[in-house]
Amino acid sequence: MSTKDVLAQFIVALRRLIHVERVRGEPFTVQGRTFIPVSQSFHVGGLGTNGGGGFVWNRPVAITEEIGEGIYRHYQIRDETLRMLGIILISVTMFRIVLSVLFRRK
Repeated sequence: MSTKDVLAQFIVALRRLIHVERVRGEPFTVQGRTFIPVSQSFHVGGLGTNGGGGFVWNRPVAITEEIGEGIYRHYQIRDETLRMLGIILISVTMFRIVLSVLFRRK
C-alpha cells in the first residue's frame, strides 16, 4: 500500500469523524422585526446512530434580519474570546521558542 493510499484512507476516516456545518435556527420576532440566528456546529466522533461518544461545539456566527419579502440583512458575530485565546496561544508558543533559543544548553 502506497503512502498516497494511506493518506486517502486517513482523510476518508477523518471526514466520517469530523463534521462542520452552518445551522439556521428558528426565526423569532421582536417589535415587528424578524430575526434568524445562524450558528456553526462542529462535531467530532459519535459514529453511527448508536453513538459511541463525541464532542459537539455550537457557536453563533451571525444573525439575519428579514427586512421584506425575500430581502435579508446579514450581521456577522465576531467571537472575540476565541480570537484572544488564539493570540494568547501563539504568544505563549513564541515566548517558549525564544526562551529555548536564548537559554540553550551546550
